[in-house]
Order: sequence, then C-alpha cells, then structure tokens
Amino acid sequence: MIVNMWVIVSDAAQAEIRDGLTNEGYSGVLSPAEIRLFSYCQDNGVRVGLYERPNLNGTDYNLWSIDFDTDNIPVAQAKAVLDGLLDRFPNQIEVAGAWKFDGAMVGCELVLTDIPNPDYVGEPFEISNPDYQPDPELIDFDPRLSIRNPAWVPETIVERSQTGTPTYPIPSYLWRFMPGAASNADLADVNRVMGQAPRVFA
Repeated sequence: MIVNMWVIVSDAAQAEIRDGLTNEGYSGVLSPAEIRLFSYCQDNGVRVGLYERPNLNGTDYNLWSIDFDTDNIPVAQAKAVLDGLLDRFPNQIEVAGAWKFDGAMVGCELVLTDIPNPDYVGEPFEISNPDYQPDPELIDFDPRLSIRNPAWVPETIVERSQTGTPTYPIPSYLWRFMPGAASNADLADVNRVMGQAPRVFA
C-alpha cells in the first residue's frame, strides 16, 4: 500500500534534513531512519516549492509531501519515526495529514456515496449529428447519426468521504500552505502522484 504524508518542517529543520539527504558524511542530529523517511519525498526541491511557505508565530515553515510503500516502511514503523521526531523537535516538525492511495486518511476508511448532481438538467447523453447528412438509401444503423452531447452531465455524482479517526488530524492552519486558500475549507489536492486518488480532508 502506498501512503502519502504531508510533513511541516521549519526552515532550520529543512536545512538539517537536506544536509542528511545530500551529505554522505552526515553526522547531525537526525538518525538514519529519519533521513530515510524524508528520502521518500522524490525531487523535494521541486515538490516543496509547490506549496506556500507561511510564517507561523515568527517561524517560516515548508510542506513536504512524502510517498512511501508500506512494503518498504510499515505504517507503524513510519509512525514511530515521526512520533520520535515530533517529540525531539517541537514546533519544528509536524505531520499535517497522512493518506492512503484511495484518498482516505490513514486510520479511516473511504466511503463513496451517490448523490444527485446539482448540474443535471435532463440533457440526453447523445444528440443528432448536425454535421452529418446520411445517405437516404442507407437502411443499416449508422453510428454517425448521433454524437455525444457536450451539455450532458450524469444524473448522480460520487461524493467521497471517510469514516474513522485520522492517525494524524489536519491542523486548523493547513490552509496557509495552499496557494490561494483562505481557510481549511479551501484545501486542495496539490501535488498528487500518478494514480493517487483525491485526498479526503474531512
């Protein structure tokens, strides 16, 4: 199973992490297991830059999006590493959420519910093709007679939600890292990897 985590780190913590990732002779405060966890943020220089860098209580913070396979790092092991970091670096490192690949947060189960589509007005799926003049002597079915209606929308849509208690709840200020957001109601699926389902935020 692939797990995606958003980890908030201060500028000072980020410098330490990147030193551990790039310096073969690193002898700083981070353990090999902690460095290994952050190594799963592929192309971190680019991915971290996709988020805002807010100043919270006088400290500048960054958001890392880390993806790892639980076959390589079991969730319990990743949690133990992160919990150790949170204890050792208060106000420097925090987990802002963790999601399974189906979009539900770790600790929760995904719920899919069909609900009425507010944009549905009864438009048919197909309409007559205005650009095609059929041969009047053609008696067999001709698929060119109809085209997909560009105004069609499905009668229902799938609402994604979840049940359970997240292992890492979303902090109230997470919106500060989202470009253009004004509150947690505006949280967006920034920086998803190929095949990753939209994240459920509540």
